[in-house]
Amino acid sequence: MVNYYSNQSDFLISNFERYTTLPNGMIKTQNDRHVFGYCLSSTEYFQNETISSEQFALLKTNNIDCSGVFVAIELHQDRAELIIDPLCQFNIFYFSDGNRFVISSSIEAMKTYLHLSKINDSYLYDQIAYQSPIRGQTILENVFYIQFDDVANRQQSRKEFIHIDTNSLIRINRPNYQSFDDLSYTELCRLYTERLNMRANVVASRFDKIHVQLTGGADSRLALSGFSQFDNVECYVYGNGESQDRLVFEEIIRARNIAPVSEIKFVGQPLSCPNRILKGLLDSNFLKFNNLNTYMNGGIESDKKYCKITGYYGANISGGVAIPPKDTASNPRLKSIPTELFTYHDYVEDFTKRHEGLRSAAFNDRFYINNRGKGHYASHSIADNKSVASIDILYDYINLLLVEKCPYSDWEIDKNAVSIDLIYENDKALALFPYDSRRVPNYRTFKDIPLINCFDGYLFSSRQLEDFKVVKPKVSTNNYQLLEEGNSFLSIKEMLNLNEIQKLSSEYKELLYLNDCNDIQANIFLYFLLGQLYMQQ
Repeated sequence: MVNYYSNQSDFLISNFERYTTLPNGMIKTQNDRHVFGYCLSSTEYFQNETISSEQFALLKTNNIDCSGVFVAIELHQDRAELIIDPLCQFNIFYFSDGNRFVISSSIEAMKTYLHLSKINDSYLYDQIAYQSPIRGQTILENVFYIQFDDVANRQQSRKEFIHIDTNSLIRINRPNYQSFDDLSYTELCRLYTERLNMRANVVASRFDKIHVQLTGGADSRLALSGFSQFDNVECYVYGNGESQDRLVFEEIIRARNIAPVSEIKFVGQPLSCPNRILKGLLDSNFLKFNNLNTYMNGGIESDKKYCKITGYYGANISGGVAIPPKDTASNPRLKSIPTELFTYHDYVEDFTKRHEGLRSAAFNDRFYINNRGKGHYASHSIADNKSVASIDILYDYINLLLVEKCPYSDWEIDKNAVSIDLIYENDKALALFPYDSRRVPNYRTFKDIPLINCFDGYLFSSRQLEDFKVVKPKVSTNNYQLLEEGNSFLSIKEMLNLNEIQKLSSEYKELLYLNDCNDIQANIFLYFLLGQLYMQQ
């Protein structure tokens, strides 16, 4: 029998019933058909909402064509059927001990339902080495998250994972990943931009106002290329007249008559006290140790009217990100930590063997997709969608194939060659206009290259420009009181030296030097210890 619990944005499914109160108002439900996260089809947009049986059937049939970070669930009397976004980036956690099975979108709900408190120490060292989760691990021992390879490759998922094709309780729809195998690179570029433009049209029709974060990079420009024709689009960037990002931005919006925003709304409050950090950790399921400070930790007024578009996850997904270090002893950042504490090497070696036929850039993409790469939660997070519409229309399975079939070198791909090809399909002048301070390699023949272009390394002269006004929403953290000093504004070093945190950190003698640091490793250590304190309370 299926035991199903949910609220508007989270769910838990198990094969046994436990009478307990789940967090955030999750209640037992007999019938449901719901999209968690956000989902974009060619004609519709869903965000944490109930859908019809016809809509669910269409999502199932066209799963590979969907964009977004989501899971759609249809509940039956004897089973639950799941449709996951094709890149499997929605956080779905699972626990199995042979007799009991639980699957959920919430680590907190898993902890409560299963009475779990044992912390996974190897998760800490994975995060320190890679600055993101690796191998499907979580902060709780024996709780994993579903990775892309678990769904995409029938023979490559871990033995602990649910057998997707045979389990009678949970049926996970497997997208048709072979749909585009016969398409060439050029054909994939055209198809990708067609799908991008359809998604932009859907979003532009859904929201009253769209804010596009237009940085100096190629991915945000690719997102803009789908939206520039709509009247309800406004753009913003960080920086003043000393920044090339800002100077390029000003030239683009002037040439295309795009309005700048009056104020930047989609910015979180600084994580300068333990309570705010704990809220962020809970919202991101204790996965977001790196870049946690970039997530939106509060709602804005009329969030159904405003939409933030982030330019991220574009054509070159991994963006130069490498796999975790093979030799930690020779790594300056890790050399003081005993090598035996880093236990991810077998996973990396096995992953490398399974994907040995891929070119380097494509391999990095696959590793990144499976292991929540360093930037995965930077510009956009599924946590943001619980309270505010932060959408990335660039998510598409085709991204992986574009890099695999690209005729250019890996170095040219890393310099944004694929992204520029895609922008060129939509807007030739926009594609070839200068980017931030980079010089793009002239990797192929283009027609009508403008005098000021991205290939000659042109830099705009500084001028008098003020930073955009930033409005940070209020965020209540009164329900996240874990420490007596929970609402005190403290540095990372001061938080690491609080009594309760010091007691836990003393168990990690190899990392005690971080108590006197103020860097990303110290952040990761602090966030892990706060997570441990919460899980064991």
